[in-house]
Parts: sequence; C-alpha cells; structure tokens
Amino acid sequence: MITLHQAEALEFVGKCDDHYDMVFMDPPDNIGLDYGSEINDSKTAAEYYGWLRQLILKSTALTDLIWVSYYWKHDLEIKTLVRNIIRGTSWDARTFIWNFNFGQYNDNDCSNCYRPILRLSFNRMEWDVDKIRIESERMRVGDARAKGPKVPGDVWTFPRITGNHSERRSWIPTQHPEALLERIVLMSGGGKVLELFSGSGTMIRVCKRLGVDLDTVELNGDYVNLLRKEHSL
Repeated sequence: MITLHQAEALEFVGKCDDHYDMVFMDPPDNIGLDYGSEINDSKTAAEYYGWLRQLILKSTALTDLIWVSYYWKHDLEIKTLVRNIIRGTSWDARTFIWNFNFGQYNDNDCSNCYRPILRLSFNRMEWDVDKIRIESERMRVGDARAKGPKVPGDVWTFPRITGNHSERRSWIPTQHPEALLERIVLMSGGGKVLELFSGSGTMIRVCKRLGVDLDTVELNGDYVNLLRKEHSL
C-alpha cells in the first residue's frame, strides 16, 4: 500500500506513532532551489542544521534504520550533528557515496560528481545483500577465478537524472535515480518504508514495483496533486 501525506516532514514525525522498517530522507539542499512557495530552500545555517537535527533525532523513535541523502557541501556539519545524536547509543553510522557519471560543467575547478548518503542503523542490523549483488570485474573479463556476483562496495555509480532522462519529472529541480533507491530498499529488507520528502515520486515508483508498503510525505501541494494523479493515490 502506498499512502501519500501532505505535511511538513518534522511535524509529521513529531506526531507519528507508527513503526517503520526504514526511513529515507532526501531533504531540500538549502542552496536556493525553487521547490515552490511552501518550501524555504534558503534558511540560515543555524535554522537548516537545527531543523535537520530534529528531523533525524525524532526519526530514531520510529525506526531502527535511517538513510539520509544530502548535498555534499553539508557533509562536515551533518556528520557532526549525527555524531552528537548517536554518541553513547547503540546507533551506528556509515557513509555511502552516490557517484554520478558526470556532474555540472565547470571550467574553473573539478565538478562535483557525488552525493553522500548516510546510513544510520540501530544495534548491528543484518543486510539483505544477496538481493543487490552485481557482476564482478573478474566475471566481466571472463576470469575463471570469479565465484559469482559480488556485493557492491559503498561507492554506487548511477547516472544523474538529467533533463532528457526517461525518469525525469520536469516539475521539480532535483531527482534521484530509481536504481539507487531500489538498491537501498532491497538491501534494507523491504518491510514498511517512511519517506519524508516525496519530491518527484521516485520512491513511490520503486516501492510499487517491489510491492513494498510506503508512507510518503510532501509539503508542496502542487507536487502532491501531480503524484496523486500519476499514481492514482
């Protein structure tokens, strides 16, 4: 079952008393993008990191597994606030990297070609790695020593969703690839998922395809209407 809630993410988790097998969040990047009049993507640093800290902290009461995808320039601050949240607890944090095939063109410096994704897990969880195995390099070149598909490393290469990509939803400025979210859901074991920013509806499409129950939250009313129309919600 897919349930779409029109709500502000922090308010939703503050009132929610359900339990989820996984929470996924891809918060606004706070770099001045246009997500509609309801969403301020130009908060002060104190407002943004304070809001995000509360969002992650309150989410720990709803699940034993949280994935946080965020803009690379926030890396130091977000890791610091997460470290302060989990210090002295049974929560563990690990960084994954979504590597793009290409980034924005830049003539003055190396362009950004990655996005950090933090995995916060409680009390040494087990991962469903057999569902995400990939062809190894030895398999690709026909090496007889290849033992079969391998578990991928923690750097995951998937193309960025550009304007001419078949998955692109033109009404939103940013979007994750379905293959990336599918790997996250499969590795996490499925179950019931809470997504705190519906955005383009990528997680909706992935969970529908995999038969995974999803509660997804979006503040922008236009996005909500588009997603309800697309997915008959």
